[in-house]
Amino acid sequence: GVDNVPVEALKRNNIKITNVPAYSPMAIAELSVTQLLALIRRIPEFDAKMARGDFRWEPDIALELNQMTVGVIGTGRIGRAAINIFKGFGAKVIAYDVFRNSELEKEGIYVDSLEELYRQVDVITLHVPALKDNYHMLNDEAFAQMHDGVFV
Repeated sequence: GVDNVPVEALKRNNIKITNVPAYSPMAIAELSVTQLLALIRRIPEFDAKMARGDFRWEPDIALELNQMTVGVIGTGRIGRAAINIFKGFGAKVIAYDVFRNSELEKEGIYVDSLEELYRQVDVITLHVPALKDNYHMLNDEAFAQMHDGVFV
């Protein structure tokens, strides 16, 4: 929508605006997984080392997604697409959503609380709407329940 855009100012400055009536949940899920892979494979660190002519892999050994537990918070269209991608990499996937998907329920990947998810995972990926109830979902209390080194 354009309800949060100063339409008159755009018209005065001959700026065109459009909205996307539909989006690709798979494209969004793929982007989030791509960003995670860059983190766990330490791509920024390795790029910086190579730029300096340092081609040693030690001590910056990358992690492997197939050895991690991924916690997906929000199992709508984007969350479900992300789950399928993570499974394709061989990761263990658990999920939390206040509105459970019946197909995922049958797979037994849901945990009963965010606290349970926080305690078990190496990775947290959020696919929930920006609602008041989700504001500061990840706070000091949530981080205290996670082990060191969790990727968000």
